Amino acid sequence: MSKYQYKCCLFSDKVNVDIFSTHPVFLELYRKFSKDPISGVQISQKTGEANLKIFYEESISGKEELIWDENSVLVRAPWTLMNSGENFLYLALPLIEKEKQQKGIVTIHAASCSINGSGILLLGKEGSGKTSVVYKLCKELNAKLIGNDLTMLEQNDNSLFLNSGSKFFFFRQASVERSIPELKHLFSFKDTDKWLTKKKILPKEIGIEEEYQKVPLTRAFYVHIDETQPILYVGNANILANKLHLNENFSRYIRNSCTAFLDSQLSYWGYIPSFDNETFYKRRLSMIEKLYTDANLCYISGKTDDLVKHISQYYHKINSRFNQKISGREHE
Repeated sequence: MSKYQYKCCLFSDKVNVDIFSTHPVFLELYRKFSKDPISGVQISQKTGEANLKIFYEESISGKEELIWDENSVLVRAPWTLMNSGENFLYLALPLIEKEKQQKGIVTIHAASCSINGSGILLLGKEGSGKTSVVYKLCKELNAKLIGNDLTMLEQNDNSLFLNSGSKFFFFRQASVERSIPELKHLFSFKDTDKWLTKKKILPKEIGIEEEYQKVPLTRAFYVHIDETQPILYVGNANILANKLHLNENFSRYIRNSCTAFLDSQLSYWGYIPSFDNETFYKRRLSMIEKLYTDANLCYISGKTDDLVKHISQYYHKINSRFNQKISGREHE
């Protein structure tokens, strides 16, 4: 390792990936993370005794290669192909996900929050309204944000927990104008595609508290916002389309179907393998079934305010029963 003069470490949820490089990568990564923070992943100049490792050898010949093994990857490539260091993240994330799934934690595309220690999970395809609903829950019910866009779901002792998640809001202009008009001032663009135009906002910038404790998952919802729908619809989520979507959602980060290795010109290069196995797969299927049996996963659609009201009514019932138990104990 003597030829690797520069060292640093990426870490997420107590999983570390040490980086050994012939190029000074730390300052590049630090600037990248400071300008565009990726919540849940942090950087340190100190390396530990991590089992997961990335080795980078800067090449000036124009030849590039990725050599993977079970716990590490060797990269030989010109620095121009490393996209100002951002590609180290895409090398680290598959290794981090493999380590997490060994611990019973799965990264999924979802929004989540906690209300008085009870966890709520919001599922749905892109543009379904997950961000709008979790924002409203945080603002109107004083919920704490666990994750938006990415949520870490954990199975432990046969129960499901919301472990952590990405701590930012990625607001789509079209969604804001549709469901959150009080945030329209965030967008100054007029002649743009409102579906493609997005704005990343940290929770503290809009007065929302973050949740950093692991909380038990108590309810899960497939959400779909339709501001033209006159009444709220609550239906069965146990249908083929949702089962297929859940399988894809729970598999995408371990199989790396949603990531690709790109250079600064967005040209593809390099291969990122799947780290999936039968043990991981069976655990994910168990977690999906528990969404239905333990978290009462259902489908809700309608106006944003109607969805938030429906979810809030459920939590008011939970808190009422909890307070009655506490009150009963105090009078014993």
